[in-house]
Amino acid sequence: MQLHTFQNFDEFVNESVSFISEICKNPATVALSGGTTPKPIYEKISTLPLNKTEFYQVDERYVPQDHQDSNCRMIFESLINKTNAQFHYFDTKLPIKEALTKYEKELPTAPFDLTILGIGPDGHTASLFPNSKALDSEKPVAHTTTKTFAIKGRLTLTFPKILESSHLLVLLSGPEKQKIIEELQSPTLSYKDFPAKKLTEHKNLTIHYIP
Repeated sequence: MQLHTFQNFDEFVNESVSFISEICKNPATVALSGGTTPKPIYEKISTLPLNKTEFYQVDERYVPQDHQDSNCRMIFESLINKTNAQFHYFDTKLPIKEALTKYEKELPTAPFDLTILGIGPDGHTASLFPNSKALDSEKPVAHTTTKTFAIKGRLTLTFPKILESSHLLVLLSGPEKQKIIEELQSPTLSYKDFPAKKLTEHKNLTIHYIP
């Protein structure tokens, strides 16, 4: 695990963009998480030549694509609409089972070159929540639920697909995320209780953190 802590927000964004752009210089598949932290990074990535990059979605809330909390909407607005890159996503217009089946068929058979993730205060990453049955799923995608957040239903990549990625980049911002870093560095919980612990098994895990 490589941890890089930044005190300047612009530096946090620029170094994250540099990390991603290095991978995207060659034909690449990149899985994107939602949330507020990666948005300015995606906006900067949109200025790069991305015709060799194919993007995928890490997870989605089961809401309409134009919903204010849709990860898909954020990714389209900040990145995809400004480029000619391909983007594969969970189609929430479909029933959950059909959406999962459709997306699974679109996934690359080879590992992602890069998966970009966040980690929530409860230790969830992607939409893999504590004590979820999906934590041990052998399928590449799953439907999960959460009692912690307003939107309960989620569609997500699972650990087998995430952990086979060539590189993982975790983006963390805010002083409250210090506890997450401490737990990753000196685990006191199992991955069942703190799913992000599973990420530390990856040989190319990079974390960019700004307090």
